[in-house]
Amino acid sequence: MNLKKDKKSKVFVGPSDNVGNAMYIARELRSVGIYSHSYSFESDPTNYEVEADYPHLLFNKLNRSKIEKYYINRFTKWPVNFVIRTVLLIKCLFKYNTFIFISPITFYNKNLDLPILSFFRKKIGIVFLGCAERDPSEQINHGDWGYCKICTDYTKQQSCLCNKLKLKREKFRRIEKYCDFIFAERDLIGFVNSNHNIYPIYCAADPPKEPTVVLNKFSNKKIVVAHLPTNSILKGSKYVLEVMDKVCKENPGIEFVTRRMPNKELLTFLERDVHIVIDELHSPYYGLLAVEAMARGCIVLTRVLDYFYLERPELPIISVNPDNLEEVLNNLLNDKSKMIDIAKRSINYYNKYHTLQSVGDYYKRILELKE
Repeated sequence: MNLKKDKKSKVFVGPSDNVGNAMYIARELRSVGIYSHSYSFESDPTNYEVEADYPHLLFNKLNRSKIEKYYINRFTKWPVNFVIRTVLLIKCLFKYNTFIFISPITFYNKNLDLPILSFFRKKIGIVFLGCAERDPSEQINHGDWGYCKICTDYTKQQSCLCNKLKLKREKFRRIEKYCDFIFAERDLIGFVNSNHNIYPIYCAADPPKEPTVVLNKFSNKKIVVAHLPTNSILKGSKYVLEVMDKVCKENPGIEFVTRRMPNKELLTFLERDVHIVIDELHSPYYGLLAVEAMARGCIVLTRVLDYFYLERPELPIISVNPDNLEEVLNNLLNDKSKMIDIAKRSINYYNKYHTLQSVGDYYKRILELKE
């Protein structure tokens, strides 16, 4: 059911925009000449402060106008939103021939729109991002320092059906049935039947404003280490704080920064001040923050499994976990020339694999594949 090469792709991406994924994918596709737009039912749950092309489509706002308060309440919100979902689906059926969803959200609850899209011979893809798709019984997730091994967020476990694996498996088998392709890494495909249509995820980030001067910060006497968690449990913030307390006492020339900040402020901070980013201690690979940091000449420390290095041998990221973080940091801080070398390789890696155009080309090739 793949599109023919002579038939131009018109791509819908959404309707969730978790950490800007829908926005970035649509921009990546547009950068290589593909007609594409991103949609978001609600604001980004991580407060990453980026917006889809068509944001805030559903009425889930806490701060409503006086007029909205008259007709949007707990009794009317569901039918109003159902009408919005239906109108949007009908509009997009005419506007697009390819649909890329940010899992597990599609137009309707329980993904009831997927059979409709399939009936109209639309090409369907889905992006798996994390806990909603993860099988906690698999070794990759439950072994060593894996996410599921350390997770204590019982509310999230319930919402993600982690305690009802049969239902979770059935849910993603239904989704898979209608998908022409799935974008996911190994830790997220435990419930998928086969891997013939599974492709790795690549994410893009905007380049630095001043790319020629991002390495100037290494002439500063002070070294800035940053940890900027969106989820302190999954990012391993407890261990990061413990280690950095020791490292800062032993190295008075270190400044440690850990706080949430708007994305625009974050990017400027990475570009001008940060030398080392400690990202995640439990993920098997890197994410968007690591890409943004590499683009800005930062050394990224995050947990990366061996299989990922084999697939991407040029990767300059240093793998860390709670056991070796302190040792890795001390080795870096005592060798500035090594830090500068890694920073240069990080910029080169970003330019080769994570610009809008390079990632756009990657997705374009997949959209044009023939069976």
